[in-house]
Amino acid sequence: DAVFCMIPPSYAEPDQIAYYQGMGENYREAILETGVKRVVHLSSCGAHLPAGTGFITGSYRVEQILNSIRDIRLTHIRPTYFYYNLLPFIPMIKSMGFIGAVYGGNDQIALVAPEDIAVAAAEELVKENDILPVRYVGSDNRSCNEIAAVIGKAIGRPDLKWMNMPKDDVRNNLLKNGLPEEYAGQLVELGEAIHTGKILEDYDRHIPELGKVKLEEYAASFAQIFNAE
Repeated sequence: DAVFCMIPPSYAEPDQIAYYQGMGENYREAILETGVKRVVHLSSCGAHLPAGTGFITGSYRVEQILNSIRDIRLTHIRPTYFYYNLLPFIPMIKSMGFIGAVYGGNDQIALVAPEDIAVAAAEELVKENDILPVRYVGSDNRSCNEIAAVIGKAIGRPDLKWMNMPKDDVRNNLLKNGLPEEYAGQLVELGEAIHTGKILEDYDRHIPELGKVKLEEYAASFAQIFNAE
């Protein structure tokens, strides 16, 4: 009756965009073969843009592939920045004493918890009326400075700062840590899209009712992981 389509991460793929596109074609073929009529696709905030968003360009291409299927009821769920994407900053906080990325400071981030995405996906899968082509899902909207303050308080580092770093420095650090050049480039491009605010352009025009998991609640989970490592 209905299918939930998502693209599982595969960091070993040398070309992430091609990987996304291939998965999208697989879904298109399966939907056509089975005749399923209700399709809910886990896309991403920023997927309204055809380029300039790093990995999210892959989500844009999958959306276009699924949009080409006739006679289905299709909704793209576009979640925002997953809370757990903050976890890779733990080693930097411990070694450098701050968070640093291409984006930071007063840059705005719309955050989301997987639990709130699950609620939205479940609602869409059983919905029969008022089906929209796109549904944004978010849990909290904060600046990087606010995120650092809340996270810092939770881990006992109330002076924690989130710094903007030059993109070349970020790319070089990623390469030094062993990331492939293509992957590092995608991360930097995504970071620039967050820094400029273009990734939230369409989200800001369609801000959803926010989910239940706020930053302060997630910060407690972050602190548990931070203290266990």
